[in-house]
Amino acid sequence: MGDLELAGEMARYRASIYRTISALFLDNPDARTLEGLIEAGRAAADAEPPCASERDFMAALAAVDIGDPEDLRTRVATEYAELFVGPRKPLASPYESIYLGGDRHLLNATTMAVRSVYEDQGYHVARRNQLPDDHIGLEMEFLAHLCDREAACCEAGDEGGARGAQKAEAAFITAHPGRWASLLADRIAATWCGNFYALLARFAVAFLAEDADYLQR
Repeated sequence: MGDLELAGEMARYRASIYRTISALFLDNPDARTLEGLIEAGRAAADAEPPCASERDFMAALAAVDIGDPEDLRTRVATEYAELFVGPRKPLASPYESIYLGGDRHLLNATTMAVRSVYEDQGYHVARRNQLPDDHIGLEMEFLAHLCDREAACCEAGDEGGARGAQKAEAAFITAHPGRWASLLADRIAATWCGNFYALLARFAVAFLAEDADYLQR
């Protein structure tokens, strides 16, 4: 198996991780999704994921007592609302501009900088008119998109295109989620309800760090 084929497989794997993190931050998961995550964590006990961060996340999920799946869903939905939505002021706003934007308001220069990166890469946010572009879930979704592009280039034998996609991935991590995801994770961990999402945020921070290291090789 050639280096390009291996890189393509790794890109597909990385895209799946980013897409999972994105989906969980963009919407509170239903009971079936939560149950599936926990079962996947238990099934991964005998496996060896490529990244240590995924191994730790799977192990933590495996330790969760499903109990009544609907009760678990309700608890996670409550946590999601308190942290990210309201109706009270969100305890841990999921937008980069709140942490790095200077004036701590949404839709400021930080948001526009993220949007500019998306546009430069020909990426169109499906929720553009619903959520500011610097939502953590959208930033993870964008990284999944870049990893998909990298994989497609690898599969087509386009080494230059694959390297270009990796360069875009590394630059975006450095300039955006790599700078603020840890601040979000700390804020979630400091709240009274940061349980499932504290675990997810720690995973996101660890995976971003591992991915940045991988892209520097």
